[in-house]
Amino acid sequence: MNHSTDLPILEMEVLEGMSPWPPSLTGEELFGVLVAWSDQNQGGLIYLATDQQNPPNQPLVVNPKWTSWDTPAIAIALEWERVYLAWTDDTGAINLANSGDGWDTEIKIAPAGSSSSDTGPALTFGIELLFIAWTTPKGLLSIATCDKKGTIKCYPTQCSALSRPSLAWSDGHVLYALSGGPLNGDDPMRFYFSRDEGQSFGELYGPKDPCLGPPSLVVLNDYFYLVWADAKTSCLNFVVTQNLEDCTAIQYSNACHGGGPALISVGDELNVGWSILAPPEDPTAHHLALGKLPISKPGPSMDKDKYAKREQARAPDPCPDPMSVYDPAQDKCVPKGGCYGACVLGSFMPFGLFNPIKYAACVIACKSHTK
Repeated sequence: MNHSTDLPILEMEVLEGMSPWPPSLTGEELFGVLVAWSDQNQGGLIYLATDQQNPPNQPLVVNPKWTSWDTPAIAIALEWERVYLAWTDDTGAINLANSGDGWDTEIKIAPAGSSSSDTGPALTFGIELLFIAWTTPKGLLSIATCDKKGTIKCYPTQCSALSRPSLAWSDGHVLYALSGGPLNGDDPMRFYFSRDEGQSFGELYGPKDPCLGPPSLVVLNDYFYLVWADAKTSCLNFVVTQNLEDCTAIQYSNACHGGGPALISVGDELNVGWSILAPPEDPTAHHLALGKLPISKPGPSMDKDKYAKREQARAPDPCPDPMSVYDPAQDKCVPKGGCYGACVLGSFMPFGLFNPIKYAACVIACKSHTK
């Protein structure tokens, strides 16, 4: 692959959170960005942080019972008004939880031994379906779907995956699954795609660069935006192209500890997340970093109809008791005086939209303060 020295400016923010593994990201233009990670120094506890907090990006323990030894996965299901979290526990089981019950309970997507305990899953949300992916101990990609009611369907594949996977959903109703090389390996990226909601996959040919951990992909207006960590230097690479087989990579000096940087689009920007690889004496070593890159090609326009439908569906408030309020994440009425009610009221924006990301963080903070 060709490499370019013409670097778009990478605006970087160092977060308080620390992890030897990269974070995962989710976000929406109006609702902000949410970061998830696990901290080896804290027994693998899973943390969330968002720019919707005051002050922004303060680490919150999601649930003290939940731990993981690799990157957890996070995704916003906008139509369901919820945020979802997936992780691999120390038995190799794949777990799923969401903000709709205040992060209280988890469901097993796949039983113990379904994955290596140090290989995390991936999440993305499509049309009324949540997609979960993981790598089996035999080095194969496995896919599951989950609907709003919690109905799980699993689809094993014969697609090779040597790292944890990453997922991307395009407006063309295509699901992409990617993997890279293991931390001690020197393997190229692998790209797969599905047009039948994960039931079958074909291979997409792309860059053959050796990759540390999985690459991350965003697809917008027929352009592929791709980031990965170089297997030899751990440096962040970035590509914008319409043809993954013939593209020019931009390599930054930012090194990614554990590889596998995350990438999402929020409005007219790309958000990148990684764990900083630096000497031990560097105070930023192992801290999480968030970078911003401009979308150089025509970016997405705000889907005003999507937001308008969400606002219309929620009015008027269906709760007859004046001391209760409708909780969109739980789809029921809750007391205004409790954590859920307070977080609902605090998560409505001035123009009537409910912010699922702010709610997801609020219930964690509120419940931790009331214990």
